[in-house]
Amino acid sequence: MVHRVTVLPLAAGAGVALVASAITGCIMYPGGSFRDAGRPFVGTRYVSSCLDLAVTPTEDNRAPGRIVAYYFGNRCHHDVDVDLASVRVIGRFDDGDRPLTAYDPKHELRALPIAALWQGDERIAYVAADGRVPATICAEVGHIDRAGPNTDHWMCFALAVTDGAP
Repeated sequence: MVHRVTVLPLAAGAGVALVASAITGCIMYPGGSFRDAGRPFVGTRYVSSCLDLAVTPTEDNRAPGRIVAYYFGNRCHHDVDVDLASVRVIGRFDDGDRPLTAYDPKHELRALPIAALWQGDERIAYVAADGRVPATICAEVGHIDRAGPNTDHWMCFALAVTDGAP
């Protein structure tokens, strides 16, 4: 059974919806494949001690700020905690870099286990304290995998900004 957990902000002020779905069958994640049930992981790839990770910006007109999609597969033969709460994100603005925070008004974002040889994905909105939308976002993803030694690993994505909206 493949477990998929998605954190997706709903309309502004509505909070974070935790959507869980299960796909039955005997589909296991083939380590190093960067694929989920035949579909490729989208984005820039990173390999940690147990996780294959792809990260990409995405859009959702119901969510505030910038949205980052994380696709991950556990290639180890034991459960691994996926710690998306540990991701540091900065926005690059004309007047300098500033931290962005995960839009998580219900405080649901935390490290969660993924079973051995399984895959999942998450989408998380990140917002600036002043509500401005950055032209570039950078995410430090090197500490998502809590299974082994980790080092900082930054990924940056330039994004289009029109009329101050994402």
